[in-house]
Amino acid sequence: MNSISDCFPVGSEKRRVAFADFSSDFDTKNSIFSDVLRFQPGVEFTDELTKADVLIHSVFGATHRSFQGTRVFYTGESVMPRWNECDYALTFLREEPVHPERHFRLPYWVFADYIRRTGRVEQYSTNPADVFERHRKFCNFMYSNANAKERVHFLHALSRYRHVDSSGRFLNNTGGASKNKVEFCSGYKFTIAFENYAAKGYVTEKLADAFAAGSLPIYWGAPDVGLDFNPRRFVNARDFKDFHELTEYIRYLDGDDAAYLEYFKGPLFLKGQKCVDDFRDGLDLFLRKALAEGVVRNPGECSVSGCSQHYERPDMPEYDDGKPWKREVKEAEVSPDVLGAAPLRVAVCLSSYKRVEDFIRQVFCMMNQSYSNLHVFAALKGVPRPVAEAVVFPTLQPFLDAGRLTLRLFPNKDQFTNFMDTVRGVDVSGYDLFAKIDDDDFYHRDYFRNVHDFHARLPAGYSSCYDAPGNQFRKVDGFSLLKKVSPLCMGPALVMSRRVMMEMLELEDSPERMREALKECRSQTGFSLIGFAEDQFFKFMMLKYGCGNIARYLEKQGIRHHLTIQASNHSVTRGGSLSEDFRKRNWVMSDNPANHEYVVNLKHPHWEGYLLIFNGRARRLDCGNAEATVVFLSDQKLVLKWDRWGQEIFVRESEGVYRLQQLEELAEVPTSCTEKEAVGEETVCLRHPVWRDSLRICGNRGQRVKAEEGCMIPERTERVLALDWDHWEQEEFVLRNDGQYWFSPYACQIPDTQEKEEEWIIDLLDRPGKSWLGHTGRPTLHLRYASWDILARMEQAKRDVLRALEDRLEVKRVLVTGICKDSLPALYLAMEIRRFFPSMRAGVLGCPWTGNSSEPELRTGLFWPQEMVECYRKGGFDLLFHRYGDAVKLWQEERRLGLGVRGYAFHAESDLYRLDRGRTRRVEPFLHKVFTVFLEREAVHEEVHLQAPTFLRRRPEAFRKMIDMLFEDLRQPGPDGECCRYRVQPAGIIREEGA
Repeated sequence: MNSISDCFPVGSEKRRVAFADFSSDFDTKNSIFSDVLRFQPGVEFTDELTKADVLIHSVFGATHRSFQGTRVFYTGESVMPRWNECDYALTFLREEPVHPERHFRLPYWVFADYIRRTGRVEQYSTNPADVFERHRKFCNFMYSNANAKERVHFLHALSRYRHVDSSGRFLNNTGGASKNKVEFCSGYKFTIAFENYAAKGYVTEKLADAFAAGSLPIYWGAPDVGLDFNPRRFVNARDFKDFHELTEYIRYLDGDDAAYLEYFKGPLFLKGQKCVDDFRDGLDLFLRKALAEGVVRNPGECSVSGCSQHYERPDMPEYDDGKPWKREVKEAEVSPDVLGAAPLRVAVCLSSYKRVEDFIRQVFCMMNQSYSNLHVFAALKGVPRPVAEAVVFPTLQPFLDAGRLTLRLFPNKDQFTNFMDTVRGVDVSGYDLFAKIDDDDFYHRDYFRNVHDFHARLPAGYSSCYDAPGNQFRKVDGFSLLKKVSPLCMGPALVMSRRVMMEMLELEDSPERMREALKECRSQTGFSLIGFAEDQFFKFMMLKYGCGNIARYLEKQGIRHHLTIQASNHSVTRGGSLSEDFRKRNWVMSDNPANHEYVVNLKHPHWEGYLLIFNGRARRLDCGNAEATVVFLSDQKLVLKWDRWGQEIFVRESEGVYRLQQLEELAEVPTSCTEKEAVGEETVCLRHPVWRDSLRICGNRGQRVKAEEGCMIPERTERVLALDWDHWEQEEFVLRNDGQYWFSPYACQIPDTQEKEEEWIIDLLDRPGKSWLGHTGRPTLHLRYASWDILARMEQAKRDVLRALEDRLEVKRVLVTGICKDSLPALYLAMEIRRFFPSMRAGVLGCPWTGNSSEPELRTGLFWPQEMVECYRKGGFDLLFHRYGDAVKLWQEERRLGLGVRGYAFHAESDLYRLDRGRTRRVEPFLHKVFTVFLEREAVHEEVHLQAPTFLRRRPEAFRKMIDMLFEDLRQPGPDGECCRYRVQPAGIIREEGA
């Protein structure tokens, strides 16, 4: 008997196979397709569709429509094939398809990496002892798609019985999801395995992942799932009349070990069911047939109609068994009674390194908590004992005497050990929770009251963290940016159970066990070393035994910002989380936490006191007006240049003590912190993304009025104000017509290339991540700025561009690009380049051209931030917009001056958004080439405007060809006549007839 390898021989002729239209996370070259095809004779893989004979394609695109060879359609979605577009199809369909001889059923779960590696579904032992050893937690729910109502209703129903860990992006209550889903789910007795969609044959990886984890699946979805897997190996929701009855059955299994173990006894596949090897062999045979028979499709064949469309393809018929799966189950209205329970005892673990001021403030913050059943264990690191005894101990002595604080001095170690030092030698059995507190993150007064109430609702032994998206300042490509991040703050808000703390203490004493734990941590988080990212290991240990996410709970209690946070070791305290009472008790302390502070005792002929040193600046703790620049600092000598008098040199007398050795212009130090300088003062208004305040300027120093936040002023011009914050970094503000200075980050990024390139691209974009150029094979100079601030930054941008080109005289041709509003400044820059470098050819690409000041809709809508709209209504930018706001006026000025700038355009064509087309045609008399993309699918009104750049990003080959055409035009001595129009399609760029 012949093997399947001989049924459909490919022959000696080579077959080149390509892939297209798959999702970005699907590895087409490392999948079951490549595994099977790799061993078929004569088959080669290629990335170039023009050289391919066979195309395997999916639903995420339309590239396949222009492919002329054999098309094999595959989908992991609940859709049916369009037989007029493909020759062969791999789908979930179990019932007879239209062309059964050209179809093979291939469920998505076969593609799982663990199945490809091992050849089997189950990855964990089903031995009863192993099952009970592994299952520490009740049930998990891991989903990111919020559209499937059935599983949401069941989650609410089951949660009324016991807490369910929801660890996906949707309804997350654990503080994050594991990178290894199977390993994560292996710790749970039950896994909710509900499909997105109910259709016959549509059985996805959700059920297989639960089997692989050795967790009992609670399944809802395909009515014929019992044809794929042994129905005695999972709980099928359809065997019950509703979710209430299903929940009662899960309650029964949870309390009866024998009944629960019955589900692990039988085989996963029954006789007659296809196992992993059967699907691989069947796919091998099917693909051999496809390669041998070639193109068989009929383009004129009618596609399936009369049903809903998904990814432009007909949905599989939805199955309805008449049961109330879509009916909402209300959550329990009565919260668990926590008033009668014993109050939880909390150990607050505070560790600080060389940050004395933060350390003291944090202890005060903890002592000010409304929840009193806590004890603070604080470890102070890297601080000389004389400084601690003189500054720290006396201040905190009342708390030590009251038995509310345990304070020790330790040498600084790695971050993990620093945390463990806080409770080293303490009987941890006396505490229920252990809260990790960072020294420069300050909590709302009711924080621990809410921590207690939240944990009273969690299963015993659970930990908690705060995981929520929020804004942080980040330094991106050289300038500050207020960026959306998630999680907002994981590390400084970890609350660990006693079980987690006891195991970590045991791990620390056993290096071998610690290594094993780190290996397991790496498999789930990608993290394997304990250093400054110890929070990842803490989080791993917490998830191991159960962890809740307190973020939503705090929000319901009205605490949206429960602490102030730091980013990249630059502290941020620009909120009002500290109570007024707390501020009064710490009035001598700055509101700016410092990083790696040094506190030294200075002995001076006129005074003696303590000096706080940070980031090149120094301040006396007993006199706020006595500040200095640190010229030199070592363990033997300290040189200070005081702001209000001269330079002084101090030498080390003993540990932490420096005595004055030499003075140049010794003066009496003012003893009053309120004494004003005899110089003029000025107050300006600042508008920042997270605050609005006035800045009091005195000389080259500034001070916020509403917050104790000072700064140096390194630069101030007619329009730009640069501020170098004492405990932050430099920020720039631009004066607008409303008389206020607006926060305005700006950067000119010159391409880092040693090659003498003759062609450059200059790209204007208003935030990182918006760049639409991609790889063009040419150096790119990026101008980055805040939204719309390019209008106020034009002269600065012009100077930066011209200086960059002066240093690269080998550059002969420049293409300046801009999206939407940025096309106008791009034209202005191209004109200035031609003014200063007449021999250099310059072109400008607008995508699309816009900015006609006579069109009022340009000043409102999706692409105008509300603060910009308000600024225009008040007269802001009027002069600037008059100068730069009308493309036709600028082009007319360019023609009048005879500068010879080449104009190009690229825009989307759609009846939904005619403005792009209209604005481009308005400037078409000045353009040399216009590229138009006709959208492949319908889009909502707001999206069409952005489809052109999106089209380019997804088709780098077409975009690079377009850029090559523009530079080829710039190489020509003059314009090539009238404007040429081109149609951009997936197949390539086609010149329109008559253009």
